[in-house]
Amino acid sequence: MTNAPLVKSIRLSTVLGGDVRLEASTYLRDGYGFVSLANQCDNHKRLGDLADIWQPNRLTGYTVPEGKGLPFFTAGQVFEDFPRVRKWLAAPFVPQADSRYVKQDWLLLSCSGVVGNVTAVYPHHVNKVITHDLLRIEPKDQAEYGWLYAYMKTDFFKQIARAAQYGHMIKHIEVAHANGFPVIMPDAATRKAIGDKATEAVRLRGEAWRLRDEAFKLLEKEVGIACEAESPAGTCVVSLSKVIDNRSRLDADSYAGSISAVDSLVLASENISQI
Repeated sequence: MTNAPLVKSIRLSTVLGGDVRLEASTYLRDGYGFVSLANQCDNHKRLGDLADIWQPNRLTGYTVPEGKGLPFFTAGQVFEDFPRVRKWLAAPFVPQADSRYVKQDWLLLSCSGVVGNVTAVYPHHVNKVITHDLLRIEPKDQAEYGWLYAYMKTDFFKQIARAAQYGHMIKHIEVAHANGFPVIMPDAATRKAIGDKATEAVRLRGEAWRLRDEAFKLLEKEVGIACEAESPAGTCVVSLSKVIDNRSRLDADSYAGSISAVDSLVLASENISQI
C-alpha cells in the first residue's frame, strides 16, 4: 500500500501579503524568509520610518566633449574604487539638476539591474550628476547613519531588498518597496558601537581617496607622465587588421602608448642605476 503524499493547496494570499509579484523561478526563498524573520522581531522598524527615500526623475541627457558640461556618474561608476568621469552632459538638458547631486551624509541604494547594493557617499561623488538608478537614502536622525550603513551592507539586507524586486530581464525596486524594508534595531548602545565603527570606516575611506589623488599628482610631477596623458610622440593610430592576423587575441595594454612610455622611463632609470 502506497501512502498518498501530504500535500494541500493554499491561497497565494496566505503566503504573501500586499501587492507583491511572485516569480516562481526565483522567488527568493532566503529573502522572503529573512523578511518574515525581521518582521517577527519586536525591535524592528521600517526603513521609511528611519530615512527619507526618494529617486530623481529619469534622466536622458545629451553628451558633450570632456569638460564642457556636467560630470556624470553611472551606477556602476559610483561603486567603483577609483571612478573617473567618462561622460559629460549638456547642462541645459539636465532637468532639475540640483536633485541629481548627492550629499555626504546620504546613502545610495541600487534599484535597477543588480538591486540591493549600498554605498556611502564619498567626496568624489559630490558635485557629480548621479544617475537616477540609485535611490537616495537620507537618515532622519544622523545618529543612526552608521547603523543604517552597517545594516544595509549586510547580506541579510541584500536578500531582503532582492525579495522585493520585480521585472523579468531587468530587476527593479521602487521607493515604495524600500520604505517597507524591515530594519532590525538592537539596543541603542549596540547600534552606537557598530555605527561609530561604520562611520569611521567611511571617513577613513574618504581620506584614503584624498591621499591617493595626492600620490597620483606627485607621481605625475616627479615622473612627468600624467595618468590621463594622450598618446606620446612617436605613436599613431593604425587599423587593427594591420596589427594582427588570423583572428588572434590582442592584449591592448601591451600596445598602449602611455604604458610604453612609462616602461621606457623605468628601463632608462634602471640603466642609469647600473652605471
